[in-house]
Amino acid sequence: MRRLREEVKAVATIGKAGIEGWPEIWPLIKATIDLVRESGEGTSDDSDAFALYSNDGIASNRHYYSPVYDESGAVSGVLLTIVPTENAPVREPIENAQDFRGIVEQAPNPIFVLKGENMVLAMANEPLLSMWGVDRNAIGRPMLETLPELKGQDFMELLLDVYRNKNIITGKEKPVTFHRTDGSVDTVYLNFTYQPYKETNGTVSGVLVIAHDVTGQVIDRKRLEESELRFRALVTATSDVVYRMNPDWTEMQQLVGRGFLSDTVSPMQNWIEKYIHPDDQVKVQLLVNKAVETQRIFELEHQVFKVDGSIGWTFSRAIPIKNETGKIIEWFGAASDITQRKKFEQELEATRDELRSSKRLHEAVTSSTPDLIYVFDLNYKFIYANQALLNMWGRTWQQSAGQGLLALGYEPWHAEMHEREIDQVIVTKKMIRGEVAFPHAVMGYRMYDYIFAPVLNEYGEVEAIAGTTRDISDLKVAEIALKHSEEQFRTLTQSLPQLIWTADINGCSDFFNQQWYDYTGSQPEDAAGKGWFSYIHPHHRAELYEKWEKSLKSGDSLAFEFQLKAGDGKYQWFYIVGNPIKDEEGEILKWVSALTNIEEQKAVEEKLERLVNERTGALQRSNDDLEQFAHVASHDLKEPVRKIKTFVDRLEQDKGTKLSEKGQSYLNKINTAANRMYDMIEGVLNYSSIDNAEQPFSSISLNETLNSIELDLEILMNQKKAHIVYENLPTVKGAPLLIYQLFYNLINNSLKFTSPDTPPLITITAQQTSKLGIPYMQIDVKDNGIGFEQTQAQKIFNSFTRLNSKDKFEGTGLGLALCKKIVERHQGYITASGKENEGAVFSIFLPDMN
Repeated sequence: MRRLREEVKAVATIGKAGIEGWPEIWPLIKATIDLVRESGEGTSDDSDAFALYSNDGIASNRHYYSPVYDESGAVSGVLLTIVPTENAPVREPIENAQDFRGIVEQAPNPIFVLKGENMVLAMANEPLLSMWGVDRNAIGRPMLETLPELKGQDFMELLLDVYRNKNIITGKEKPVTFHRTDGSVDTVYLNFTYQPYKETNGTVSGVLVIAHDVTGQVIDRKRLEESELRFRALVTATSDVVYRMNPDWTEMQQLVGRGFLSDTVSPMQNWIEKYIHPDDQVKVQLLVNKAVETQRIFELEHQVFKVDGSIGWTFSRAIPIKNETGKIIEWFGAASDITQRKKFEQELEATRDELRSSKRLHEAVTSSTPDLIYVFDLNYKFIYANQALLNMWGRTWQQSAGQGLLALGYEPWHAEMHEREIDQVIVTKKMIRGEVAFPHAVMGYRMYDYIFAPVLNEYGEVEAIAGTTRDISDLKVAEIALKHSEEQFRTLTQSLPQLIWTADINGCSDFFNQQWYDYTGSQPEDAAGKGWFSYIHPHHRAELYEKWEKSLKSGDSLAFEFQLKAGDGKYQWFYIVGNPIKDEEGEILKWVSALTNIEEQKAVEEKLERLVNERTGALQRSNDDLEQFAHVASHDLKEPVRKIKTFVDRLEQDKGTKLSEKGQSYLNKINTAANRMYDMIEGVLNYSSIDNAEQPFSSISLNETLNSIELDLEILMNQKKAHIVYENLPTVKGAPLLIYQLFYNLINNSLKFTSPDTPPLITITAQQTSKLGIPYMQIDVKDNGIGFEQTQAQKIFNSFTRLNSKDKFEGTGLGLALCKKIVERHQGYITASGKENEGAVFSIFLPDMN
């Protein structure tokens, strides 16, 4: 190598950019340096670019450009070696050789020099000796003598090619096998550059090798590739459609439609026009652009053209596949057929005006098909979940596999309930059934009917728990069956609690799972063909046969409830759903049907109806008793109190009756106690009669109601110098007399519990709010009275509850209890907050009818 002029060497110091050190020639060599950094491959050329910086004026040199790798295996720089190509005096050759050796020794990557035809190790640094597993005694010996295992690994051929033909050879992730002294075999992956090693006279005496160990990177990438292959296989097996796109989505490389969408024959650019409905093309393109820009997952529900040309709906999700440098090389996507769900949503929206009660909505939800399929292990962890369940969670299988109920968003009470049920199935080896509400990631809260059943191994032990849950979508059992071979389908059906059977295009059955034979006690020849109709209850046989024949002709799904005869001759209720399996042209290949036992559900419905009738009668009797009590309280209990008050008044007015001062005091206490008893009887009567009083609802202006209350309390307010502040209060729906009594009691309560030296200030405000998605009108009544401790906030609404002495503050203890009952009568609720000696706030939440 030639030595550069000392002054130039001082300028081009370490840490400076090449353009700063060599400004005159940088434009000439930059392109080559950029090429090596981008490609990772070395190169060489002959040039006089560095003649300007040469001490001896030699113009022609050979430049060797080699990539330098960092710890992650990425190219981080370029090693430039300059060798003269013509004879010329070279200054200080010993110093140059020492400089070069110093560079080699200090390099973090393996660098060594092999010389002669035998490739004798002439120079090596510690990283190289460590990688070979030898000491410095290897220097001066042929490479194959030190490492005989390299023979047959084509390294000698490559090295001799460089030595003899003066070529530069680079390699990436080249495996090298070493036999270690402990007898183990170790494989190392290397990125390397072989280039001719020239002496100072220009003759090639050997090969300079620069290597970088990328074993960790290669192993990590292979693991990632294996994981990606497993992921692709899982997605392919569990999705209706899989597809691949180029990095910017301008070309669809492949699409496998599986009878839902048409398959691609070759890569296409017009995929949006072919597959996406015009109404959604702009939306899809915008989201694609965003996904490409942000390099994040593409996820969208949109309309598509199905294989038969009709319009369908799909939920499409694609993830970017990146190389080791983080650059996207393609997108891998999967799509599910959600046409049936969208069709149901549209039908539900069209008939929403006719659904007047929550009961009918509940029946519409709970009458849908059970189609969520999953398996628990014995530790309550999910080891299988079909796509419908993943959609309900709003998660992928990678996020869900091996997770427990709490981790997947189930509330604690919900998770504990299912865990108890799983324990029960394991102990009893019997199925268990129930109903529960759970939030769907797309459709919100839904009602589900679920069955847990034991999966037994060959020893009769429970090894897992299979579950099915019924929602409003089609059965996922049939969809899963379409994605597997016939053998996989039959194996799966044996672990499901449903009775599964298949039929040909003429409706003749050709397969029943073991659950069918266990339930009916029949043999294969008994139910084959159309023999299974003999097990249908005579009352339902004709109607089911008619529906079955209609489905066979139209290709529409079959859904029907009927009674099926068991092996003991008794009948139980079942719900059947039959779906056709079609080929890519939409032709029916066969039918798959699932029968779910709903006997317990039917029994529960009948029992529930009886309980409702019984509870209604009991409630009516209770109301009659309450009315009778109200009559007694109104007439019989008040009469003795009125007489006490009357005779006390006569004693006070009788001038002939002389009482001492103490006697007069006793008489006043009798009068006060009688008044309190009268008020308490009146309060109890009002409290007990609220639920029975016929109070028609109408629109009520709260401003007008408060004006009336101010007039009724005018004397008391003047005595206490009180002020009530309110304006622009809303109009609410309710019973006028009850709403008046509600705010009268609250304001009277605020006027009663005041500090003697502080004029009462009562502020009333209103605002719209919502709780659990339900809109409410919140009305706050705030005062500056004596307040209360927050720990008493719930207690003050109890009947006959007093937080203060009756001698200091009058009252029956029924005022706030009456307020709570009035608010609940209006389907609302009331809360209280306060601080002792700083006032209180009563918040009323009434349904917002606006």
